[in-house]
Amino acid sequence: MKRGLRSGFSICMIMLSSCAGPTAVTLEELEIDRSHEITFTESRIALTKAYAELHYGEFYREKYGSPVFPGMEIDPKVIVVHYTAGATLQNAFDTFGPETLGGRPYLNQSGAVNVGIQYIIDYDGTIYQMQPEDSFGRHVIGLNHSAIGFENIGQGDITEPALQGDVQYDNRLTLAQLKSNITLIRYLKSKYSDIEILIGHSEYRDLEDPSHPGHSLFHEADPEYRTEKSDPGPNFLRALREEIVDLLQPGTGGQVFRQ
Repeated sequence: MKRGLRSGFSICMIMLSSCAGPTAVTLEELEIDRSHEITFTESRIALTKAYAELHYGEFYREKYGSPVFPGMEIDPKVIVVHYTAGATLQNAFDTFGPETLGGRPYLNQSGAVNVGIQYIIDYDGTIYQMQPEDSFGRHVIGLNHSAIGFENIGQGDITEPALQGDVQYDNRLTLAQLKSNITLIRYLKSKYSDIEILIGHSEYRDLEDPSHPGHSLFHEADPEYRTEKSDPGPNFLRALREEIVDLLQPGTGGQVFRQ
């Protein structure tokens, strides 16, 4: 790692020390805006269940013994950190609001239901809950059946100046978002002790490797259905993991939680 970047992360850790706090974070410590929660109409529920059955039905029956994948409830095992690749909060609301997916032909081939996410985090760190944590959302191939996702508003990785506290106006991820991600992860891990894996969206295919500790969680019925992702970026992930090192199992690249 470059010396300058290491310096930036060291400063970041000092600045975040008051935010990280104890391992457990209670709901009362979170400030969550629920003003833009998605409405699950009968048609949206039907579309979600159809997508879930198509991609995870066989896997779910083998793993859990259920004859039909329920499609709306998940057993959270994975946290996935994203960025939106859009510049504004309103753009994110407009993207996740419709019931069906538009303008993305490759993804449309694999199901009509729109993308879905549990949380969106704005540049200033405001956390918006879009749907219940334990509800199915289409946001990460192979893991939707067990994944809670965060979408951070932004179009690029956090910069070293931002990590040192400089305000950035280039639509990249911010220090405030980093703090909110840390607090939210601590809260979710305390609420769902069985959560095993923490990844950036760019790392989801790591779980396809049979040697990965989370491999048994990965399933995608269509072997051709894959995407290449870069979010949320190596700087953001590294800083995030440094601040929750007490939650993470050593020697796993920061991808596995202590149990």
